[in-house]
Formats: sequence, C-alpha cells, structure tokens
Amino acid sequence: VSQSRYGYENWVSIERVSGPATIAANELVVLCANRITSNQTIAADTETTIIYNQKKIDSHSAYSTSTGIWTCPVAGTYKISANVRIILGSTAPSTVGTYFQVDGNTSRLYGRWSSTDFANSKNYTLNPMSIVKLNAGQTVQMRITSSGQALDVPAGGDTESDVSSWYIQRLGF
Repeated sequence: VSQSRYGYENWVSIERVSGPATIAANELVVLCANRITSNQTIAADTETTIIYNQKKIDSHSAYSTSTGIWTCPVAGTYKISANVRIILGSTAPSTVGTYFQVDGNTSRLYGRWSSTDFANSKNYTLNPMSIVKLNAGQTVQMRITSSGQALDVPAGGDTESDVSSWYIQRLGF
C-alpha cells in the first residue's frame, strides 16, 4: 500500500523476469485460431491449406497466420479439431474433404472427413477431429479439397458458431 497526495492507493504489479528454457511436462500447449478477415477461396480439385488469420490463443507462438502451419513446440499427445464453415456456389461439388496433415506428408493424414451429400448454394460446417502423437518440431496444417467445384471458407460472423476455427491442445506426454 502506498500513499499519494490523493490518499492511499492499492496496487499489485507482477512481472515475469525469466522463465524455464524448456517446456514443463505438465505445461499447457494450446492453439485457438479463427478465420476472421476475407473469405478464402478453395479452387476445385486442389488440396489447400486453410489459413486461420487470427490467433485467439497461441500459448507458444507456434502458429503462422500467413502460412497456416503450426509447429509442435514439445512432444506429446494432442487433440486437434476444427470447425470449418464452407459456402457452396450454384453448383455443389461432388465431394468435399478435410484433414490434418503432419509434416506435409500425404501418408500422415488425420481426422479425415469427407462427404458427397451437398446441395447447391448452401452453407455447411465440417468438424474433423483427431488425437495425434507428435514430436517437437513436427508441423501440422488443416487441409481441404473440393471435387469438381470451387468453394469458400468464409470470414467470421457474429457468433462463435459462425466462425471457422482450429483448435490444438496437448493432452499429455
């Protein structure tokens, strides 16, 4: 408690001077990123990384909003999930697929989700999820593909359910 010319003031100041050089076994590792500004167009018949351009939480600064790639900061078991909103044009694609790709390797795909049940000019939400064991330095990206027609991953809306989001959380080691 300190006294100023206006009376007594109560305040507390906390500052982290330095931290450990390594990530503790029980330390939380979290990413929550959203697609907020401008729609991302996904060309027909291409596999594309979804770019979530706003980080809400990135506990270890491991996600790039320019490339859409998250780099695992410490080995462990991770839950990876997404809420992918898509907008279809006047002709619906024959198939839409989403998946999490590890190290850019097409044989390391997780949370694969695909469907052929789409109608023209509609909006859909896809929800892939997977539990993945990762090593420090491995990269993960959220990928999407659309057969026959382009689609858009829209920018965010007014509520959390209107936003395309990506979540990664370490569950254990």
